[in-house]
Amino acid sequence: MENQRKNILATSDYKIYSRFFLFWLGLGFLAFTLSLSGLFYEYIFEAYFIFGISYLLRSIRKKRFRISKEMIIIYLAIAIIAIAVSFFSTPTVFSGRDQGSISEAAIRLAQNHQLEFSTPASQEFFKIYGPGKALNFPGFHYTENGTLITQFPLVYIGWLAVFFSIFGLGLLGLIIANAILFFLFACSFYLLLRIFVAKKCATFGILLLLTSFSFFWIAKFTLTENIALTLLWFSILNLVLFLQKPAKSSYWYFFLSSSLLIFARIEGVAFFVFSFIAIFFSLQAREYIKKNISSFAIIPLIILAVIFVINFHANLGFYKEISKAIFGSTQNTIVNLDTETNLLEKYIYPALYSLKIYFLYGLLGFFIAGIVGIFYFLKKKKYLILMPLLITSPSFIYLIDSNISSDHPWMLRRFAFSILPIFIFYSILFLSKLHLHFRKNIRLLAIIIFFLLLAGNLPAFVRHLDFSENNKLLEQIKKISQNFSSNDLILIDRLASGDGWAMISGPMNFIFEKNSVYFFNPQDFDKLNLEKFDRIYLIAPDKNIAFYQNSPIESRMHFLKNYSLQTHRLENNEDDENLELKFASKKYEIVSGVIFEIEK
Repeated sequence: MENQRKNILATSDYKIYSRFFLFWLGLGFLAFTLSLSGLFYEYIFEAYFIFGISYLLRSIRKKRFRISKEMIIIYLAIAIIAIAVSFFSTPTVFSGRDQGSISEAAIRLAQNHQLEFSTPASQEFFKIYGPGKALNFPGFHYTENGTLITQFPLVYIGWLAVFFSIFGLGLLGLIIANAILFFLFACSFYLLLRIFVAKKCATFGILLLLTSFSFFWIAKFTLTENIALTLLWFSILNLVLFLQKPAKSSYWYFFLSSSLLIFARIEGVAFFVFSFIAIFFSLQAREYIKKNISSFAIIPLIILAVIFVINFHANLGFYKEISKAIFGSTQNTIVNLDTETNLLEKYIYPALYSLKIYFLYGLLGFFIAGIVGIFYFLKKKKYLILMPLLITSPSFIYLIDSNISSDHPWMLRRFAFSILPIFIFYSILFLSKLHLHFRKNIRLLAIIIFFLLLAGNLPAFVRHLDFSENNKLLEQIKKISQNFSSNDLILIDRLASGDGWAMISGPMNFIFEKNSVYFFNPQDFDKLNLEKFDRIYLIAPDKNIAFYQNSPIESRMHFLKNYSLQTHRLENNEDDENLELKFASKKYEIVSGVIFEIEK
């Protein structure tokens, strides 16, 4: 194992990559810090990029870079896949689900240079609902003074905002931001494999990774799993190196990346704690830190605690939502355990449904091979190899209760950043051991298992690589928004686009600068102060018009014009009892509706 480590990590490849990653890690910290401070300005990031590019050119001129042919090929292969995924991506800026709210928060941050913001429409609805969850603005909370603030972690929002502020034209920045994260994750994963296996096996491993549906699908969405994936696996890479041979560089790379992960995903706290448990169980790592306890642990942890307090205050909405999710899930589990008698309906069918999804999207094979590998390394007492398992183990609760709606492929986001990569990792390590076996039939078995795993990946990969949800929807929203002035109030039904998870109210507001708002309660209309708006409009699909015609605003509704939107998305209408093996269908739909003008 040590010789294999020297093949890749004793060369300059690891040093070059780590410094490259450090540049992006620094950008992440900078964006996070400026988000908290309310000083989020584009020119600061432009200066940071100029400095980084200048350093790169200076290093190339002085010939400090010596990248091996192996890593050049790996970098190119990963970059090609990242570019392909990006090419078939549509920025997820539509309101209603996490990705749209996160994109909106990032764009608002870039536009306003701080997290808090308000609009004429939000100010009026605040007078009705007061502080707390902003029901008309999904993903946001009202502060005490009536401004809106995100309920999602700030690190990824800051990261997206950087790229939007620099490459905002056509929302290209959001796509570039995710492509960089995907590239960095895959490179870290490959280098981690190379610590334990030879180049050939690591290459096969990265092939399995790059053809796995979950990773490239998540990369098309603005979800926090993207940055968590990158930070977690760079952290694991450096922690394994530190446990193998303690050094300042690997320790600080680990500490910085895992520290930022704390503020990117709530699971980051558990990963951080379990990482230090791993250090505690390593005598040489523990003794190394003891010699520098102040600079390696005490002072950094104090600084981290201070940042956590500041972030907790600034991002209180996120922690409130997390608390509700955790305690709500726990309470429901206790109630079910106390009262449930129909085990088949409540437990067996959901378990079989999950197995179906795992098989359909190529996860089940990795779960089986990975579990076999884990037991093999436990039996052989290969404790260093098992450290990534220890670090990621807190997230395994998602295998029991994913705490997410069961529609697929949406539910796969719970497995994409830690669970699936860890099982792919141990699958490859185990297959490598089989391939090194002196018996020919065992080596053949390893090759067969590899191709079975690859075959499990390909159906979802081939079917979905070039599919981009809601492609060209933004251009259609722009056309509709041209019917209104910036002084009008536009009330928009949840299903105006035909999809409640892709509402048009958000982008019409924060991209096309109209006073649009998600409208769900006609009783609110008479409570609004409408004097600040020139005209009032309602956009509703045909199937929901009757709802408004049977409400208090019916007598004020006057037909203005019809509208239509062409949409396409993945949709499944299954329940836990439907065990048919079938992907979510690609639904192409033309949604028709009416724009009404409403009397004040």
